[in-house]
Amino acid sequence: MNEPSLILQVPVLSTVHIPGPSAPEDSSLLYAAYSEGWFIYIEDELEPDAPEWYRVVQTWAALRGYKWVRFDADGDVLATLPSYTEGWL
Repeated sequence: MNEPSLILQVPVLSTVHIPGPSAPEDSSLLYAAYSEGWFIYIEDELEPDAPEWYRVVQTWAALRGYKWVRFDADGDVLATLPSYTEGWL
């Protein structure tokens, strides 16, 4: 086999959908940080202590079959997800 049989699709959302630059680190979520944002793993089932901003993103992503979401400063702003502009000022 010369090509991978599994391809991972990862939507790129704006960091404005996270309530501030410390939100991933302040949670128990599985994430990987990089210079412009984070990759955040989408759990199959929500933990009881999952933050509200993640609950909304998890529902959105799980309905579409995504296992990871990339949050990037230049990512898409979706009208269907909450925006937290105050946390980024």
